[in-house]
Amino acid sequence: MKIIGHRGAAGLALENTLESIREGLAAGADIIEIDIRLTRDNKIVLSHDADLKRNYGVDLKINACTLRQLHIPCPTLPTLVEALELLEGRTVIIELKEFIEPGRIFAVTKKHPNVTIKFASFNHHAIRAIKKFAPESYCYVLEHHSPFEIINHASKMKADGIGLNYGVINLLTYSLAKRKKLDIYIYTLNRLWIARALKFIYRDIDICTDVPNELKTLKS
Repeated sequence: MKIIGHRGAAGLALENTLESIREGLAAGADIIEIDIRLTRDNKIVLSHDADLKRNYGVDLKINACTLRQLHIPCPTLPTLVEALELLEGRTVIIELKEFIEPGRIFAVTKKHPNVTIKFASFNHHAIRAIKKFAPESYCYVLEHHSPFEIINHASKMKADGIGLNYGVINLLTYSLAKRKKLDIYIYTLNRLWIARALKFIYRDIDICTDVPNELKTLKS
């Protein structure tokens, strides 16, 4: 079992920031997960939301602004470049919150060969595009509600794994995924007692959490 720091470590610092990534690493996360979106001038930044209102208190849409415009009120909004520089020698899951042309992403990631990069998305078009552009890329298909359909989708897309809400994972899905040789991680699990129970039932899963410091004792 590996512990994945959700949005860096969203329970320890503001999510999807360099501080959150540092906190996740310091807390013992094996893998850091971050979200990406594209600015109007085609710069890739870290953000779960399409705008900056929730995290920064600024009502700006990311895809309507240039990076410079976003940095005026939000100077700590990080770019993917900055995140990967911080993650040298580590493993990161890059979740695409929207479709981004793979060439734009790989233009950044290829400059960081020492970072082990895995991609994830609920957007199947985005995953298909990544696999078509670079078939060797490691990709997760994500799902909130349909733990059975996701197995077929992942297989058709030649994905390497699936990410499921921890509340919907079940033994049949787990067995089918392992039969298809799909890796599994579950999100976003912050309670140690639930994590212990799931580790007992599902021996070969990874856990994505806001608080990697609290779940790191589960690592194997």
